[in-house]
Amino acid sequence: MNKQELSRLIREEILRRDEYSFEYSDTEVKLDQNESPYDLPAQIKGEILEAAGSQKWNRYPSLDGSRLRQALSDQLQLPHAMISVGVGSDELLNAIGNMTLSPGKRMLIVEPTFRIYSQIQEVNDAMVISLSLDSDMAYPVEKIINVLSTVTVDLTVIASPNNPTGSSITIDDIERIAGTANGLVVIDEAYFEFSCITALPLLKKFNNLVISRTFSKAFGLAGLRAGYIIAEPDIIKCIHKVKMPFSLNVFSETAAVMLLNNMEIIENKLELIRVEKRFLYEQLQEMDEVRIFRSDANFFLIDTGMTGKKIVRELTGLGIAVRDVSNYPGLDNCIRVTVGKPKENRMFLAALKSLIDKGKTIKDKEGGECVIQQ
Repeated sequence: MNKQELSRLIREEILRRDEYSFEYSDTEVKLDQNESPYDLPAQIKGEILEAAGSQKWNRYPSLDGSRLRQALSDQLQLPHAMISVGVGSDELLNAIGNMTLSPGKRMLIVEPTFRIYSQIQEVNDAMVISLSLDSDMAYPVEKIINVLSTVTVDLTVIASPNNPTGSSITIDDIERIAGTANGLVVIDEAYFEFSCITALPLLKKFNNLVISRTFSKAFGLAGLRAGYIIAEPDIIKCIHKVKMPFSLNVFSETAAVMLLNNMEIIENKLELIRVEKRFLYEQLQEMDEVRIFRSDANFFLIDTGMTGKKIVRELTGLGIAVRDVSNYPGLDNCIRVTVGKPKENRMFLAALKSLIDKGKTIKDKEGGECVIQQ
């Protein structure tokens, strides 16, 4: 089909944007997608399979994931009506975009950040106000407040902790932003279980605040896709008007409910990740050639001083997958590394040190900028 035929059938804002893409690597060590490095124990997997198997698969799931909503309501001590669940937090964030954005509407984001946000803005043909994180990857709160005080912003989305930087925004600053904004303010807390910083208490004060979370990270359900949002009941009702019905399947809902009822499994894995995160941070700090940014999540942003794409390629060749983030604004020499299991983290550190030493040797021999050779 030629471009002219395609433009007759497809909206222009869809044609002009790129597909969301990710290059999978079949490597021994996988530290590139911020997943939990730990699969669920065989026993709980068996219980999930048994519970899902006892249900009728020829019948639709509940319209709105009522079992999971109730389980979350019990855990969070919030009304059922303040919670919506879906296929990962992405589906719900997309629903919020569809609900608030259209041509002429404005969305505010702070970059570099999660790429899905700009996709939501572009697909809805809305205008974007893009601010930049400070040099230390902190949120420019005063600039955000200034924008929100100056123009009407229909949707403000802030990831805390942020992806790919790991930086968080304080609750006091979220309070200032929500109090200034005349549109919805979404705080994406996909990595909340690692930071333990949440805007949840502010929901009592601000009816324009929405909190987004996922089961893909700390809960280890990335393969099953389940997430949720918390907001005022009237906002939840409107989200249900644009979100696809019956979207959360029986199996994913069963697994998420089962884990909420067995939180000790998640807490045990979180503690293992915290221990390894401290180790990884300390080891990387000892490498003078790299800059590691403070992170409240389960990953680190690392400025290697070398071209991001090349070092990722070299690490992949050594059987270690990390994320190339050099195409994000201002992150030319950066990679993002998920905290893995002890053996995986040590393999990564050894490989990175080897590449740095190789780069220094090349520099000493040839002079000029230190880059990894092809």
